[in-house]
Amino acid sequence: MQSVVIVGGGTAGWLTAGVIAARHQARIQAGLFSVTLVESPNVPIIGVGEGTWPTMRATLEKMGVTETEFFRHCDAAFKQGARFAKWTHDSPEDGYYHPLMLPQGFTQINLAPHWLGTRSDRSFSDYVCPQGPLCDQGLAPKMITTPEYQAVANYAYHLDAGKFGTFLRDLAQAEDAGAIEAMVSKDFGGAALSSATLDAATLEGRFVRWLAK
Repeated sequence: MQSVVIVGGGTAGWLTAGVIAARHQARIQAGLFSVTLVESPNVPIIGVGEGTWPTMRATLEKMGVTETEFFRHCDAAFKQGARFAKWTHDSPEDGYYHPLMLPQGFTQINLAPHWLGTRSDRSFSDYVCPQGPLCDQGLAPKMITTPEYQAVANYAYHLDAGKFGTFLRDLAQAEDAGAIEAMVSKDFGGAALSSATLDAATLEGRFVRWLAK
């Protein structure tokens, strides 16, 4: 394979372009490989908040991004889980956390019977994991001395999707990923093709299609 074409920009498209370009830098520099992203000039990116999964840390690190740079450019914040508020009744105290941190030893023992046996008012999450109290106290999942992308408590990110898309685009283009603003006039239904018709040209390569921006 010598050419990859990504149809659709936004977070998903530019993240894909950046990961592929970073992985194949030697071949790109030697002129043996290319990555091109086709982005519509008429469909704007929806600039809303976006949440990620903890695997995003490893992805950004592989792309050569510093976590500090990412936070500054994307209005990022730590995400430690989700809180389901007023889950059973309309009370401020009613709710539970789905943390991103797994209980230690959870693959060796089922902790649920032990939690049920206590007849405690504490949620299962709070009984087996410290991440809920960390969130309640407004504490971060790592210390200032913790290395970038490393965690004391597992975490992901909340971020500005519009700024993240722009950030990823700049990173991918810095890795020599190409960009074309055009509408793809041939609908290939998600299947991989060797070429596609654009507004004014035909582009060839192995295609990756994103259905949403």
